Amino acid sequence: MDYENEIDLKRLISAIRRQFVLIVGVTGSFLLLALVFLAITTPLYTAKTLLFLDKSITQAVSENSSVKSMGFEEAAIDSEVEVIRSRGVTDAVIEKLKTKDYIQQALSEGKDEDEIAKYMLGMLDVSKLGETYVLSIQYSAEDPQQAADIANAYASTYIAEQLNALFEVSSRTVTWLQLKIDELNQQSINSQRAVSEYRRKYNKSKLGLQTTGQADQGTSEDKKESSDNIGLAELNNMQKEADTYKALYESYLEKLETINMQQSYPVTETRVITKATTPKGKSHPIPTIIVGAALILGAGFSILLALLVDNLDKTLKRGGQVAREIGVPFIGFFPGRKKQKRSLSFVSGAGKSINIKMDTNSVDDPRSLQSETIRTIRHIIESKFGSDNKCVIGVVSVEKTEGKSIVASNLALYTAQYANSILLDADIRSTTKKSMSGNTENGKGLADILLGKSPLKEVILHSKAENISILPSFQNDMAQTMAFLDTSRVKSLIDECKKKYDYIIVEFPPLIASADVYSFAQAVDCLVVVAEWGKTLPNNLNFHLRQNGIDSDKVIGVVLENANMKKMKKFYGHEVYS
Repeated sequence: MDYENEIDLKRLISAIRRQFVLIVGVTGSFLLLALVFLAITTPLYTAKTLLFLDKSITQAVSENSSVKSMGFEEAAIDSEVEVIRSRGVTDAVIEKLKTKDYIQQALSEGKDEDEIAKYMLGMLDVSKLGETYVLSIQYSAEDPQQAADIANAYASTYIAEQLNALFEVSSRTVTWLQLKIDELNQQSINSQRAVSEYRRKYNKSKLGLQTTGQADQGTSEDKKESSDNIGLAELNNMQKEADTYKALYESYLEKLETINMQQSYPVTETRVITKATTPKGKSHPIPTIIVGAALILGAGFSILLALLVDNLDKTLKRGGQVAREIGVPFIGFFPGRKKQKRSLSFVSGAGKSINIKMDTNSVDDPRSLQSETIRTIRHIIESKFGSDNKCVIGVVSVEKTEGKSIVASNLALYTAQYANSILLDADIRSTTKKSMSGNTENGKGLADILLGKSPLKEVILHSKAENISILPSFQNDMAQTMAFLDTSRVKSLIDECKKKYDYIIVEFPPLIASADVYSFAQAVDCLVVVAEWGKTLPNNLNFHLRQNGIDSDKVIGVVLENANMKKMKKFYGHEVYS
């Protein structure tokens, strides 16, 4: 096996493992259908009679018979199969079994003989066994005794039909022979009478010529010799004809005696070698075959379906997919979301306290995969922009539920450990995506700054414990806020933030809100794209990035959020260091 084929086999096995639940479910469905079929299907019992087409039985008498042995060529055997399956034989079987309960019951239910015959032919199977002269007659019925009765009835009826056919042919032959014998007898008598009459006339004529010859000796001798030759030749011809009729008469008479003898001793070329007995077990349905077929078909179909589903699953799950289909680097994974978040205490510029629940895994657990992914983002940014430069980082996703808030929160908290950082919530279409305590109906936010209602220092919330600031997206007039949301105002806001903060983390509106995204996309230095593991489609992501004018050069990479790392390890071979 070459390396390429080995890789393909591994991919095939991996695809089957990934869709194992689907395979088990589909196979189980096939098995369940098989069990239901076994439960509702009426069992049938099959009885079998074997007939032997034995040419040797009639070979001894066929030379003298008026009906020659047919000889069992392939076509002749196939013809006998069709004879057994004929309507005529079936009608004779029904007539023979008319006193049986099952025939009487069918008639009492209003079924005529035509319906009964069609049903019986449907349950009958006649076939030749291999290359032998043995015919198998199988009949299936709900009652085992009925199956045996009808199978034997078909065999005996077929043999009886053969005897009847032979008797009818013999009878017609006897009738014809009797007529022919009478005709030949009469012809023989007439020809013998003609010979006698001609001989008498011939002798009389010969005597007259002798008398005439005494008067004229010379001339009479010549006439006598000529007349004798002609008469003798004619007499011989007539005698031969009479002998021929007599021989034919005797031959046909002998033939008639032979046929009469055979009619008293009927012989057919078919005999029963195995008589049908009452079957002990059902022939249909056979549980082992039905269940086995269901498992094989179910497994085969489910594997094909699993491979199709796996092939059609284009959602982003692996790092190689990101690089291949999005065209940007893969940064890392954020494992499945935790239900519990830490509540952090913030204070507004006006001195009001607000509690905000945030995902803090990147700082609470330095060995976590979230922390590793955030550190990777930091290294990429420092490699690209330098460690001493201020940097504006946008975090964006196609849908608002794909985890951009989680990644943005972790990135902001992590950078706040070694630099001044602010998290700017730019998703103005919702008041906030974070759970807060207290009344925020009249709280100040991003909209107040964009509209020039409040200075930045009055709107920013700060957590002294975490050394992080947040610019929330509270707004009371959505229409007015969106009207004043433009690139110049956003850049002015970002420039003002740069005066105090080293890292400005901007949580973007979802990419589907293209007008909002465009304004912020022009103001950031780089973008981190968040895609939800197993849900985000690469084509969808690519379309919205292009629609919002986001160049791939500005995207530092993609984070796959809410990833199922157990499946990644089990089905995709992704090892996680911990």
